[in-house]
Amino acid sequence: MESINGRRHIWRRFLPRLAVFLFFLLPAFSTGFVPAAESAPVVTIAHDFLDMEKPFGAAKGHTDRLNALIEKARTRLTVKENYTSEEALKLLGQIHLLLKEEGFVFKNNFLLCKGLDSRAIDCDNYCALYTAIAESMKIPMIPVYAPNHSFMRFYFSDGSYLNWETLMAKHLPNSYYVKKLQIAEVSVSKGVYLKSLQRKEFHAVEYNNIGAYLIGTEKMY
Repeated sequence: MESINGRRHIWRRFLPRLAVFLFFLLPAFSTGFVPAAESAPVVTIAHDFLDMEKPFGAAKGHTDRLNALIEKARTRLTVKENYTSEEALKLLGQIHLLLKEEGFVFKNNFLLCKGLDSRAIDCDNYCALYTAIAESMKIPMIPVYAPNHSFMRFYFSDGSYLNWETLMAKHLPNSYYVKKLQIAEVSVSKGVYLKSLQRKEFHAVEYNNIGAYLIGTEKMY
């Protein structure tokens, strides 16, 4: 479907440039989704994205909007140390409802700052906002990447997990993505796709989105 497959041609065009870009810039970032201490301000993955987008229009107002969204989540969500599947799905549903009430809808988009302006965001933007809330509140979920698509994965204390499709607000198994996106078994077994992303890997997704944005606006230089 378009919401998952819409940017494949952009990725193929930008991949060579992305590889060189990442080689020099990724070491500057941490490697895991580890929230800061309770007493310190949490710089989430979404804050990182906005910082990376400063040359393309991201400003203090965008950070303020992000912080306000996170604060609303803090007032509405109840977190626990351990969750049942039902509790996890309820929590994920509450985050979906919060974003919906804030006016966010799906539309192909590359930069988070533009999405915060228009409230039209894509799967990567959705995952950035979910992850920002998770990092701020120590909710055990992180993004997962599939071909030209990303979704969230909620981890339980025993190491098991459930996937959360942010565009549909529902749990979907790995087999759904394998079939829908025609993912080769070897790509899954080798961790190319359907692997939970480390922080630097989600940064790589953002770099790809920035490159796609520049190609789309003919501002490559």
